[in-house]
Amino acid sequence: MRLRERIVAIDSEAVVICPFASRMPYEMMLIPRTPRAHFEDDGPLGAALLHEALSRLEAALGGLPR
Repeated sequence: MRLRERIVAIDSEAVVICPFASRMPYEMMLIPRTPRAHFEDDGPLGAALLHEALSRLEAALGGLPR
């Protein structure tokens, strides 16, 4: 994160990045900024960030990939 490479979106709760070695086209990873035992137990953590990342992808491609 310090180099600001591959970051798609970032906020105080999480960061969305594109990994160096993607297993599929347009792969993105949503990573919490603070360690948690279970990411999904915190409710809608990162939901707004994921929406922003998908909106950017849609704008860049002229639509979402299928």
